[in-house]
Amino acid sequence: EVRATWADRCAAGGKELVAIATVPETGTVCTDVRIAGQVLGNLIDNARKYARDAADPRIWLWAKPGARGRVVFEVEDRGPGVCAKERGRIFRPFRRGEAADALAGGAGLGLALAKHWAEMLGGKLSYRPADGGVGACFRLELPAGLPGRGPAGTTPGSRPEPPPCPTAPPAGTAYWPSSPPPPWRC
Repeated sequence: EVRATWADRCAAGGKELVAIATVPETGTVCTDVRIAGQVLGNLIDNARKYARDAADPRIWLWAKPGARGRVVFEVEDRGPGVCAKERGRIFRPFRRGEAADALAGGAGLGLALAKHWAEMLGGKLSYRPADGGVGACFRLELPAGLPGRGPAGTTPGSRPEPPPCPTAPPAGTAYWPSSPPPPWRC
């Protein structure tokens, strides 16, 4: 869904969205697709705007397994990245990097909101320099749990269980909790 929404927008800005999934096909993931899509959309939009003049026009969207049964999404570009002295502030509201120009627009709320939404999903949003040291890589890490159990790292009853998927998921299906009740998709 994210790729379908953003591929044309990236192309209109001279960018190519490259989506690569290495999550096993046997696993089914349930999440609040609106919130997860909004987080990833914010990250892709930032990459599209801030890597506008990058020589490499690609923006990568990775979906891969993480540690301890987590699922990781990364949005990576070959733009200027975030300078070391600004990295500790980029997730604060109304903060924009010194190199952010007026053409990119925005009020400095996108990353703060994306971090908040990631935490609503029980996850984490972080930054690292892109592979090869050129560009930015934003990482959305979400916990996975199993039906009838709490999310990874919690005990049953410590957090509300997500509703069942609309279709009976196979054994071992991972769920991502959020509140309020979302439009769950498997």
